[in-house]
Amino acid sequence: MGLEGGASAPTDGSCRLRRVTMPQHQTTCVSLRTLSVGCALSVFLADLILPVGVTASLAYIAVVLLVARSSWRGSPALAALGCTGLTILGWLCALPNSFVWIDITNRSLGLGALWIAVYLARHRQGKAALAPWGTKQRADVVQAHDSWQAEMVARQRAEANLQQQRNWLDVALASLGEAVITTDTRLTVTFCNQAAENLTGWQAVDAHGRPLTAILHLLDEPTRQPLTVPLDQVVQQGIVMGLGEQTLLMRPDGYVRAIAGCATPIRDTQGLVQGLVLVVRDITAPRGIEAQLRQSQKLAAIGTLAGGIAHEFNNVLASIIGFTELTVDDVPPESRAWHNLQKVLQAGLRAKQIVQQLLAFSRQSPPVREPVQLDQIIREALTLLRASLPSTITLQYYGKPGGGPVLADPAQMHQVVMHLGANAADAMRQTGGRLEVSLDIVHVPAEAADPPYLSPGAYVRLRVRDTGCGMSPEVQERIFEPFFTTKDVGEGTGLGLATVHGIVSGHGGTITVSSRCGRGTTFTVYLPRRERVPAPATLAPAPLLQEQGCALMIDDEAMLVQLGCTQLKRLGYEAVGCTDSRVALDTFREAPTRFDFVITDATMPGMTGMTLARELQRLRPDLPVILCSGSHEGLDPERAAVQGIAAVLLKPWTPQELARTIQRICQPSQP
Repeated sequence: MGLEGGASAPTDGSCRLRRVTMPQHQTTCVSLRTLSVGCALSVFLADLILPVGVTASLAYIAVVLLVARSSWRGSPALAALGCTGLTILGWLCALPNSFVWIDITNRSLGLGALWIAVYLARHRQGKAALAPWGTKQRADVVQAHDSWQAEMVARQRAEANLQQQRNWLDVALASLGEAVITTDTRLTVTFCNQAAENLTGWQAVDAHGRPLTAILHLLDEPTRQPLTVPLDQVVQQGIVMGLGEQTLLMRPDGYVRAIAGCATPIRDTQGLVQGLVLVVRDITAPRGIEAQLRQSQKLAAIGTLAGGIAHEFNNVLASIIGFTELTVDDVPPESRAWHNLQKVLQAGLRAKQIVQQLLAFSRQSPPVREPVQLDQIIREALTLLRASLPSTITLQYYGKPGGGPVLADPAQMHQVVMHLGANAADAMRQTGGRLEVSLDIVHVPAEAADPPYLSPGAYVRLRVRDTGCGMSPEVQERIFEPFFTTKDVGEGTGLGLATVHGIVSGHGGTITVSSRCGRGTTFTVYLPRRERVPAPATLAPAPLLQEQGCALMIDDEAMLVQLGCTQLKRLGYEAVGCTDSRVALDTFREAPTRFDFVITDATMPGMTGMTLARELQRLRPDLPVILCSGSHEGLDPERAAVQGIAAVLLKPWTPQELARTIQRICQPSQP
């Protein structure tokens, strides 16, 4: 017992510290080892009572004590080996007859107990050695886990940022108005944004992996021939290349769009070309706006030109019509000369209407709604249209005089007929055919589905039919779109039928189209019919005035001065004519009270009619002045009245118009 207590007692402070901090399972191992040593010691002590030599027993006891001591010194295995060696040596030195089986068994049990003590001691030392290694390994594992977890968090954060950037890039590319197409070095499409899909007509999934030339069918605008753009040089040479200013893109559905754009190489971080990016912009609408602007400028130029032509032409017509009417009064009625002069007068009045239509067509003014008979407007428009048709096209009109009154702008109705007729003529210009125009009245019931968008009631129906090439259903769907045209470049702006549609819709009507390829086309216009048109007031013939005063006639055309003086004399006035405004001013200054009224041309060299009127009225404020001109431009009766003009008279005038105007300014109290 003293040995066991001595064996378990601490030898120094460090041993005490280890004993205190030792886990419970290690303490149990130390107790078993002590028990094994005690068992071995008890076995060898039992040899003292056996018939064995005292010296051998004491040797065994010494060996056991050595083992017990050495087991706490860190060398239990060496002690066990020494004890085993001594035991075997004792056996060899003993007399053979001294061996008995009980001795052998006894000592074998003692040695076994010793080796158990050795095993337990080494097991304890192994655990003690493994403890710091395991702690270090656990620390390394924890550190590696924390590092791996931090790396995973950083990677997830980087992937989230990358996905956010990709989403933002997709949104940015989808929001672009320009088409963006990217390819690899072999010009194979790798990306298309939404604008590219809308422009090319290809879906991104269908275009991906296809050659760029299969997506972009380019045409040369002037010739409409296929256009080849060497985009491979962008990849091979790394240069920026534009598509050209006159490039067209033909979609798979046959629609052609005007485009502009450029191709730029795509480079990696090392500067190597990895493909190209093509940015394309649809400029069809801007081109249409430019065409509309040019058309407006043309119309403005035509209006200016028409004003000048009308002024000069009306001067000529005034002479023709005026002298013809004077001559008619001098020849016997119903004579051959009288009939011939009537034809000349009729032709002159027709020319006057043509000039007025030209001025109405070119003049840009707000529409005026007034009750009109479409039959008369259609006949006038077809007369003008007939002169521009080739001999291979036959023009036929089916309509009754009157043709149903409508509330419309005559100039715009004239424009509708001209546009529809010109469109039909273009469809037959190459092959020839028949152009039919008809006018009638139809009643639309409440349950009618054709024509669409019409309220029940009576309508005036205008039909324009041709036997030309016709139109496909796809073209019919877009026929009224602004800037849409099937003509070649430079032959049309695509505004004619769009203008017709706008005019008809503005008048509360509708227009439909019916066509088949190779069977011709029919345009039908429906306009609300007006039940009754006020009859024009019939003015009584102007009475012949005799010796009512004196008039001053001024015009830079001597023939018109002679005509005006003759007409005034037949109306009973004394007339003084002048072809120079300055001479007329001097003449009036000599006798301001001599003249009852003055008739002056609006446009004259040296001094305009308005300026002359102011100078004359400065000499005599109550002087009535009649301003006449061959052009509508700048002749606003209300504005002229503010400036002291008593009346405005347009050339060419008739003797009746002249007489009524004189009556109105000289006898304002009379109706």
